[in-house]
Amino acid sequence: VYRLTKRGANTLDVISDIARRFHLRRRDISYAGLKDRHALATQFISIRGGGLWKVRAKNYELEFIGRAHRPVSQSVLLGNRFRVVVRQISADKRRIAEQRLPQIARFGFVNYYDSQRFSSARHGKGFVAHRIILGDYEGAARLLFESSARDNSAERRFRRCVLSHWGDWLACVHLAPSRWERKFLEKLARSSNNFRRALELVDRDFLFLLGTAYQAFLWNLAAKEFLRRHLPPERRFSHRFWRDQTLIFLRDPDGETLSELGEVRIPLPSPGICLRDEIGEIYDEILRRQGIDGMEKFRTKIPGMVFKTALRDLIVVPQDLEFIWRDDATLEVACFLPKGSYITMLLRQAFAPPGRKS
Repeated sequence: VYRLTKRGANTLDVISDIARRFHLRRRDISYAGLKDRHALATQFISIRGGGLWKVRAKNYELEFIGRAHRPVSQSVLLGNRFRVVVRQISADKRRIAEQRLPQIARFGFVNYYDSQRFSSARHGKGFVAHRIILGDYEGAARLLFESSARDNSAERRFRRCVLSHWGDWLACVHLAPSRWERKFLEKLARSSNNFRRALELVDRDFLFLLGTAYQAFLWNLAAKEFLRRHLPPERRFSHRFWRDQTLIFLRDPDGETLSELGEVRIPLPSPGICLRDEIGEIYDEILRRQGIDGMEKFRTKIPGMVFKTALRDLIVVPQDLEFIWRDDATLEVACFLPKGSYITMLLRQAFAPPGRKS
């Protein structure tokens, strides 16, 4: 087991570098969660057959701390402790946060997935997993090569080359930033545009991430609709979120309003679940609008893109929430959140202007 501290690279980038550095198979490295590229984060990973290694690289440090009988995984993760400093807060935002943070400490916040979960769709043109479910394999492949402002220069150059030479698959192979992207193009060149077969070559960790991003997007829609049905208008408001999506946040919550919502857990969509309740009805309508004929059809034919389910709390109350104003425009927030919950979403709801009733 190793302590990994990173900044300027996401967890998958770091794991790939560790695998190359020590000539390991990626599947021998286990982790419990993915940390954002820009966060200074410490997490634990395990390496099958690893040594007493201590590494200081450009974007991370790795240190051996001991041995365990089983690998690190989501099943042993309890949650994450956060400490965040928010700067350049306006007077209006400060007034909102001073009212909202004590409410969040007492009643909690809506446990939506935040926008970093959708980084694979940050180009704004849709989700790869959605196109695969619909059987539009070429459309999925095009989305794989859409660039965004967050890509580095090499990634952007490669993606733009592929899209501008679409169909001439070997024209950009020399620019491929990863092995799987090179093999993807070579497969298309050999197989007469068999996009489905090419998609099977996408890195498995990345493929799983593409699937969970779409699941998270649908979960947010289900949570929003559930709140719309169960919160009176005076206890909710709409907030612009990501792309053209809006979310429903709590307005002046009280114990009576949240007594039932605090017990609600919504599953991630998966063909392995059968929902015959209100949540199932909500998901059926959401999937219908996405062009998917029910939860049974929420599956793909691509090995590695599987949609596992898990129950997720609708409302989360942070543990040990502390907030300290360093000065008039600087706030430090610290707390412990269960696995899968986002400190950035807590902060969104702490600072969101109480807009129109939804």
